[in-house]
Amino acid sequence: LAAYRALVHGCAVADDSLSIWHNPAGLARMKTADIYFGTELAFIIRRYRPPGHDIEEAKINPSPLPVVTGGARMLVGRNSFIALGLGVYNSFGGAVQFEKDKVTEGVIKTQIALFEFTPTIAYQVSDRIFIGLGVRLGLAIFNAQKGCHDIVDCKADPPGQPDFETNISTMSGAGIGYSLGIQVLPTDWMGIGLVYRSNLGVNLSKSDAVESTGIIFDASLELPFPQSVSAGMFFKLTKSVLLAAQFDWVDNSRFRQIFLDVEGWTYGLAAINTQMNQRDSVALHLGGEFKLHKMFTLRGGMAYDSQSIPNRYRTRELADAHKLTWNLGFTVKINRWRIDFASELMLGDVKHGFKSSYFPTEYAAPGRHFHGGTFSLHLGGGVAW
Repeated sequence: LAAYRALVHGCAVADDSLSIWHNPAGLARMKTADIYFGTELAFIIRRYRPPGHDIEEAKINPSPLPVVTGGARMLVGRNSFIALGLGVYNSFGGAVQFEKDKVTEGVIKTQIALFEFTPTIAYQVSDRIFIGLGVRLGLAIFNAQKGCHDIVDCKADPPGQPDFETNISTMSGAGIGYSLGIQVLPTDWMGIGLVYRSNLGVNLSKSDAVESTGIIFDASLELPFPQSVSAGMFFKLTKSVLLAAQFDWVDNSRFRQIFLDVEGWTYGLAAINTQMNQRDSVALHLGGEFKLHKMFTLRGGMAYDSQSIPNRYRTRELADAHKLTWNLGFTVKINRWRIDFASELMLGDVKHGFKSSYFPTEYAAPGRHFHGGTFSLHLGGGVAW
């Protein structure tokens, strides 16, 4: 999660319908009902230069990522509430494309995405304890195009038009997972949140999914979207100033490879297999909130996210680094209505800064990797009553 989101709707702070993702327990803290619509637009820069060749620059067209959440709560006891909600959002994925005439070998373009539909229930145990459960229904899509001069092992010397192409048309499949959360408010000025998200395994399959050298194959694929844990705290220093922190752990080591099971495939596995070799990652979010007026709240923060893909296994389409992110945003409230706007900037690498890093020939993608960056805009709005 972005540092801004972790602050505004993080697992300790969340108290509206966006709690469906950040911490389902927060749904029991909202007002009678809440509906929220939002979107995110990301601009990404990524470049790589193989030894002795021109720079390959990824073409990543920004696409709006929608978020729709809603919920309502009802009194079920003297001081207890039950809340019900539903969220729809894109929780994982991305797309990348490279110029075919500069590709040495490997992925020319690919896309992977996970959309979640999450019905949620939350319960207020007491004035200071809230619990929640979300059922995550996932729909995943995947497609790719890989090129190489030797389809058996996908190794090539010069770049240019590949002799062979393996085209994987869009495959889709569904899976199910869950999320559990708790929020505790020990005092009026402090809150604690904890949320666990289970693995969400998705099985994708399609007839005539893979085409290579004029031959068409059926294929299936399993994507093991990993489990994660988030823990956070917030402190209200005054009525107008709030500080928050959140720690995330993601079990990325489950995502070892993207391997297509292709019926009747007799070529090398490199043409249909993408090694990930990820390791678990952690993230730390720190932020602050300043309520300048009853209608206007300013927020800012930063985040550190550890490197998940080791340098030895990094490729131009699987770039990763130790990342720092800065965020700035605000919320405007007019009666029951609110508007959120935020910007996020992630540049460089904690270790190398903005300098490029060189990987020797024994690495998966030898050459010079230029640390790019991401700039994204977040816009959302909702109504509570």
